[in-house]
Amino acid sequence: MKRLAAITLCAATAFAGTASIVASFISPCPSGVYGIDYYDGHIFHINADLGLIYETTMAGNVIRTVRTGRKSFDLDRTAGEFWLADRDTKIIARLTTTGSLISTFAAPGPYGCGVTRGGASLWYSNGDDVFRLNQAGSIMDSFAAPAPTATGLFWEAPYIWIAGGGSNLYQVTTTGSVVDYFTTPTYAIGITRGGGATWFTAGLYVYQARLCYAPVAPASLGRVKALYR
Repeated sequence: MKRLAAITLCAATAFAGTASIVASFISPCPSGVYGIDYYDGHIFHINADLGLIYETTMAGNVIRTVRTGRKSFDLDRTAGEFWLADRDTKIIARLTTTGSLISTFAAPGPYGCGVTRGGASLWYSNGDDVFRLNQAGSIMDSFAAPAPTATGLFWEAPYIWIAGGGSNLYQVTTTGSVVDYFTTPTYAIGITRGGGATWFTAGLYVYQARLCYAPVAPASLGRVKALYR
């Protein structure tokens, strides 16, 4: 039992790792998928050019499409609504789950990338910075993204997951401190977590990944074990 506890501690304190692909499927978005979100056993993905949200099973089978009229790079699906970051008009839109508009407000920054809902706050990325907004659009706080071109965002209390900087997935605090980061075999645009897996998008594909921490050096492992002797 002591040995197991020591190994668990090593894994928990690791900082970097890899996102190992478990499975993948081609998104129904015909020219490539951008934003992605997991909700209640289903995957929601969007293409910035079409203004359509596709709802699929975790295997990629299409359940329905939702026409939004918004060219969004990212989306967030919560109970009863969608949040979108509109690329062209630089606004954040709140929609019903059937695509009807509830409200909009101007997004901070020149370019709309990532959006996710976390508790009473809305988190939005313009590529370089991540903003915490209230639901009326007022800026409550902000921090610099851990890498340029931060695109997809996903809230998993108490942390924010960010896809950005090419082939990286970051887990950060609400003040922007990096807790963990994982490299992916390909570049990553959107990110979400659910159904026991991490999901990210790139090109035409939705990838299901398992996050693996980098091996701990034997000398470090020996020092940790010594604490439990």
